[in-house]
Amino acid sequence: MLRPWFIDRPKRSLLRERIFQFSSNSLSKLKAKVNYECNTTKISTLQALSAFVWRSVTRAQRLPRELETSCRMADNRERLSPPLPETYFVMQTKNRWSING
Repeated sequence: MLRPWFIDRPKRSLLRERIFQFSSNSLSKLKAKVNYECNTTKISTLQALSAFVWRSVTRAQRLPRELETSCRMADNRERLSPPLPETYFVMQTKNRWSING
């Protein structure tokens, strides 16, 4: 396929990032649902959201259900320039997959 000489198309980056915003109302509903389904009141909003995001990531990658996954999270808000306030939630993940059996 010939491309016009005046179009400069950058190479696709392997890095993918997405920014999502969740309302406080939707986070409250998610937390209530998770605590209800687990018959507890100890699951925090951060834990519920982290699990939801991680589950979405693994589903989007079409990983087999029997695959054990893990997610490591880091709080790097202070390392950013300028630093993000504590009210911001940043999820930085490092993926690891393994099949049990």
